[in-house]
Amino acid sequence: MNQTDKAPPYTSLVAATRTQKLSIKSMMPMLGVFLPALLFCALAIDIKNDVGYAFDSSFLLALHAYATPLLDKLALKISAAVTVFSLLVLAVLVLKREWHALLFWLTAVGGSAILNVTVKHIVERHRPALWALAAPENTFSFPSGHAMQAMTLALALVFLLRASRHLRVIVIAAGAFVLLVGFCRMYLGLHYPSDIAASLLLSLAWVTSVTMLFDQRRLLLFTSNKFPAGKQSHA
Repeated sequence: MNQTDKAPPYTSLVAATRTQKLSIKSMMPMLGVFLPALLFCALAIDIKNDVGYAFDSSFLLALHAYATPLLDKLALKISAAVTVFSLLVLAVLVLKREWHALLFWLTAVGGSAILNVTVKHIVERHRPALWALAAPENTFSFPSGHAMQAMTLALALVFLLRASRHLRVIVIAAGAFVLLVGFCRMYLGLHYPSDIAASLLLSLAWVTSVTMLFDQRRLLLFTSNKFPAGKQSHA
């Protein structure tokens, strides 16, 4: 091969990088939509057919052993924070006039709520009845509305702020929020662990689907004058 026929030394590296990006993007529907949706459907079919999970009741009873009136109140306040947080983000988007992000937020959060209610009435799983509840609810148990909304809020917010220099902190805080809400719903005896797991899976599939419908370049918040353009392009 002549010297002029040789490719630049960085060509293979660039090609490999582009291939890797394309591969990750092509795997997104599988990992973010189809896989969690498949696992969710497996859970839903089991619950609909009254297939019990031994850990469901035993885990709730183990949590209830540590119940106190103070913890009950705290768990209820944390559960209520889901709605407050959603409205707070909504208000910020309106004040910032981020209309594309606002539409994304309403689609993700509103669609998640509608999907949750729909699945509840399809599966029709009754709530746990292991002790007298501090705040009983008369809706169906599967999947958990609070846990699903918390996961939806967390995923949507992380996606909107994915160009932030504080992304790692945001992800950790969002993950902790989701786990805390799910834990509180189980502590209160309002949901089985399988309800919570199903909620997280369904929310992941839903939010990932929604993000694929929007122009992702217009869903980068609070980046002007803070982040170099190069970082935005590969966020």
